[in-house]
Amino acid sequence: MQFGDIERFLIEAEATNVGPQLLPQLQTIFSDPKRLINLKLELAITIDVAEHFVKATYFLEGNGALVLSCYEKLHAVARACQAPHFPNVHAVAAAIAEENHGQNVAVLEQAKACVQPVLDWFLRKFNVQLYNRVLVFKAARYVCPVRVQWLKPTQQSVEALQVFTFLDDDGIINGVKAELPAYLVSTEDVVINTEERKVKWWHDHKDQLPHWAFAVKKVLLVQPSSAAAERHCERDMRVKSTTSGRHLSVRRRLFTKRNTDHNDGSEEDYEANDPGEGEVSEDYANKMYME
Repeated sequence: MQFGDIERFLIEAEATNVGPQLLPQLQTIFSDPKRLINLKLELAITIDVAEHFVKATYFLEGNGALVLSCYEKLHAVARACQAPHFPNVHAVAAAIAEENHGQNVAVLEQAKACVQPVLDWFLRKFNVQLYNRVLVFKAARYVCPVRVQWLKPTQQSVEALQVFTFLDDDGIINGVKAELPAYLVSTEDVVINTEERKVKWWHDHKDQLPHWAFAVKKVLLVQPSSAAAERHCERDMRVKSTTSGRHLSVRRRLFTKRNTDHNDGSEEDYEANDPGEGEVSEDYANKMYME
């Protein structure tokens, strides 16, 4: 649905008695020119600003070696907050200016003022409160075989990897420094389009770059969000639930069959004679299920 469809929706909603409590409030907004302008501006500014957050969040809540690309996503959002671009707001302001030429600048400033506290809050989070955490993801770029080509780290700059507590060891860092020239040569002109293939690249080069490979294994354990782990746990819970249900069904059939001499095998009789969990071993139930 586009914004122009809302008025038609309100007419149809009134005719079909949809949302009788909310509908009068929407009709009041649409009948008031000033409130209608404010609504259009708020929707436009929300789209312009939220787009960057939504794209970054969608990526960072995905699967795979996201730690290798996390900093770029966060930095892109920060840049968008520092120098925001408002194409939808400008379009709304231009439409308003056609009706009232003196309102164009005022409308733009009104929209920007509406969202500026949000932008300031995120920049404060990014640059101050979460600064040390951001440094972790910034350092993680060195173990990306694609980004390292344009980062061109030196032996001094790779010391940034010590921001990871598990790499804050002179032996590990010295080994990484010693292998740095070979690492840079190995990554020349490497083109990799997916995070999974970056991991495979490291698998293929683990013998050539053992110290870097050791560091990569540790760094890849760091994830920018818990979404992937939550999905994995949820999937495991569904599998366990399905498996438990299957075992219960097997146990039910086995017990019913075993007691046919004592009852007619009905559900009521089963419930009355059910020995409870554990009477039929899981291995035995699986064996019988396969048979």
